[in-house]
Amino acid sequence: MYRNTPLNWFFSAGFLLAFLPQAAHSALIITEFMRNPSGSDALGEWFEVYNAGSTPVDLYQWSIADLGSNSHTIGSSVVVGPSSYALLGRNGDTATNGGLVFDYVYGNQFVLANGDDELLLFDDLGTEIDRVVYDSSFPGGDGVSAMLVSLGLDNNDPANWVAATTYYNADNKGTPGAPNFSAAATVAEPPASALLLLGGVLALMGNWGRRAGSQSGLG
Repeated sequence: MYRNTPLNWFFSAGFLLAFLPQAAHSALIITEFMRNPSGSDALGEWFEVYNAGSTPVDLYQWSIADLGSNSHTIGSSVVVGPSSYALLGRNGDTATNGGLVFDYVYGNQFVLANGDDELLLFDDLGTEIDRVVYDSSFPGGDGVSAMLVSLGLDNNDPANWVAATTYYNADNKGTPGAPNFSAAATVAEPPASALLLLGGVLALMGNWGRRAGSQSGLG
């Protein structure tokens, strides 16, 4: 017969707590990308991710890839704080990349095609966290980034993206590493947040404790 012992509570709670990092990871969203910068693509491509959750996420050992042969594993710590952005780019030289300071430089192992391509984000366990599959119907290009209209919208639908209108240097438009719109930071977190899961764990532990007390009183 199953007995509600502290050891059982510990392992049951640990099983549920194992899902907490995944809940935090799922709050990362690809919100903007520059696939065809003015000048050389190899010098000026970039994309940004936004952490819509309440827990910092470290992108170390995460991967970016397309559905073909391009892929890169992030080889250093890149902590994305709550309600914050991380900017990742192909070329880290500010003299040639448009004056941008990236949180991480992935080099030429990953390329954003100007036409049809994909941008996939995987966590350190290989779980897909987000993806954008784009084609020529997406806004942006020719020195203009594509910006997601709202964090709560499907970022695979071109109708949910707009072309940037703000210059970040003399030749390119975008808002790299900054909100696309002033309301971006007010979007609600995903419902499956780490805090909700933690609350569920604590509630279950409380129920198990009460059940254990009742069973011990039956004799």
